[in-house]
Amino acid sequence: MTIGGAGRAVFDLFESHDVVLLGENHGVRENFEFIRSMIPELHAAGVRYIALEFAANEEQHRADELVLGKKYDAQVSRDMLFSYNVAWPYLEYQEVHRHVWMFNQTTEDKMRVLHASYIYDWSKWQGTREQDSMTSVMHKGDYNQFRADRISEAIAQGGKVLGIFGAVHASRDKRNLDLFRMDRSIQTLGMRLEQTFPGRIASVNLNGASEGFWDLDLFTSHTFSKCTVDRNFLNGRNFEEVKANWPDPDWTECPADKDAFWRIIAERKTSLPSVR
Repeated sequence: MTIGGAGRAVFDLFESHDVVLLGENHGVRENFEFIRSMIPELHAAGVRYIALEFAANEEQHRADELVLGKKYDAQVSRDMLFSYNVAWPYLEYQEVHRHVWMFNQTTEDKMRVLHASYIYDWSKWQGTREQDSMTSVMHKGDYNQFRADRISEAIAQGGKVLGIFGAVHASRDKRNLDLFRMDRSIQTLGMRLEQTFPGRIASVNLNGASEGFWDLDLFTSHTFSKCTVDRNFLNGRNFEEVKANWPDPDWTECPADKDAFWRIIAERKTSLPSVR
């Protein structure tokens, strides 16, 4: 797929699909620039929801008030991302709300940002990824089933859905589980939606996020860069809240203070795509 035709390829998918899932490597700025550039055309193609992995359903009411309102408050978007993941201070993940809000000022037929995930309870972390521990952390059940239910509800309300999720979640082809080194009994978000809406779900390998079997392999840019760090992310926060909600502590040790937090962010590695 040529870079210039990337947006057109997504719009073409919506001619025969209700949901298009963009599978990403997290933290790539151009992924979100691509979505921003497409919003008016997505609306024209019948898309009324942009679904986000990094957004909690507990904040859906605030997201609706923000993108459907007359004034935009960047702090609300920042707070909503913090509530989902205290370790993810990236502006592009917040600004989907702003871009949808800006478009909504031009039309009576509004778009929404769908908060597809829920807030994990990391205070219940027992130090291992054994089932008992993770069931307590992920207290609302299988997160991909939860996301599939939220997207299904959006479809039932009318309008199509563009989603951006980690590639491992967006994939709908079981053969990809071997590439992800996952048990074949696992059901990804894409697979769960495909069971509910057979033939109406498309999964896109966005900017080389994964090898494997996809409905579309799509590159959107000639160059790639990391998402923008929001240096205001912790402003006014009690750092004890960060420590109490630090995600995946077996992957990244919980920081002791703000200096350690920003050091972790600066040293975090992002898998940037190689242009094909």
